[in-house]
Amino acid sequence: MCYNVESLFKEVMPMKKTIALLLCLLFLASVLAGCGETEAGVAGNEPQNTEPQSTETPAETGGISAASPDAYDADLVVLQLDGEDVTWGELYPWVRYAVTAFEESYGEVEDMSAPISEEYDVTYSEYILGRAAAMMRYYKSIEVNAAAKGIKLSTEDADYVESTMTEYKKTFDGDEEYEADIETRFGNEELYRYMMEMSQLYSNMFESVYGENGEKLPDDELQAAIEEKDYMMAKHILIKTTDEDGNPLSDEEKAEKYAQMEKILAALDELDTQEEKIKKFNALMGEYSEDTGMLSFPKGYLFTTGQPVPEFEEAVRGLEEYEYSGIVESAFGYHIIMRMPVDPDATPMEYSQYAAYGIAYPLRALVAEEKFSDAVTEMALELPLETTDNYDTIDLAEVFPK
Repeated sequence: MCYNVESLFKEVMPMKKTIALLLCLLFLASVLAGCGETEAGVAGNEPQNTEPQSTETPAETGGISAASPDAYDADLVVLQLDGEDVTWGELYPWVRYAVTAFEESYGEVEDMSAPISEEYDVTYSEYILGRAAAMMRYYKSIEVNAAAKGIKLSTEDADYVESTMTEYKKTFDGDEEYEADIETRFGNEELYRYMMEMSQLYSNMFESVYGENGEKLPDDELQAAIEEKDYMMAKHILIKTTDEDGNPLSDEEKAEKYAQMEKILAALDELDTQEEKIKKFNALMGEYSEDTGMLSFPKGYLFTTGQPVPEFEEAVRGLEEYEYSGIVESAFGYHIIMRMPVDPDATPMEYSQYAAYGIAYPLRALVAEEKFSDAVTEMALELPLETTDNYDTIDLAEVFPK
């Protein structure tokens, strides 16, 4: 065959614990529309303003909807997964899911037989079929490995799955509309439920290894990840040099702001001990800083390379822990910055917008999730998967005619 399912696998996955827990809510129930604002004077990037996920089917948005799964015999054996035959009828719902996910991410597929790009000699049919097989393998590996470890779905897990499915169903005007959406997205409700259940099993496996929030992660592994990913933490006193509309102040007004910062810096410099300086810095920050973000991040901002404005990052790199800078100017204004030790229980800036949904992403948990995700991916790669000659005959242009 001309297309290798194995080569596709790591591009399809991994699925982290937090993503696993929110998989169907994010993709289906539209409850995680990121809407966080950029914190003044630190992030320096445009806010991520994600609109709620649409519950329209691809048919309503111009993508593929009509399918002919009976273009191939449902009993046609197309794969062998973990030593068991997989028929076309069993693979089709995964194909249906892969098509919809692809179109919602990258746009409508006009011709399944066409090359996916000029760079790769792979058709949309081959690519999406490979994604479907890889996802099926990945979720199956969760099921197999959870069973091997004696990890099962709890009553609470089952109730969560049921309630989530029920709430999603309520977003539609009647059973017919709901069933049409489920068929378009998942092929059938059985796959929808299975993916929800495997997401819960994934979470349970994670907790058995690392704890609910990564508290079982060894300190040396956590510190190694902090250094590898170049995380830093800092708080600052900001006096803005722009007005409420973001327009620059006059030179005279800026001079007044700078003089104010000089007085603040002098108040810090006159103290002798580090303890006194830290206490005074916090007091001055509370009194004078015009960064509204400090209300949400009183212990400071946790970030990595390229996330703050360059002047802020460069200043932090030049400081030791609990050391403060001179007056640093950026497009936001004048800063006095104190570098802080990295708090593994703080949320990195790139995840801060999810706080509006009551979801915490402490660094410790994120590191643990990445390690676990890598481990689950390796487990999936070890799960035997072979295609049959019948697999090579499948052309999704026959299944999804335009």
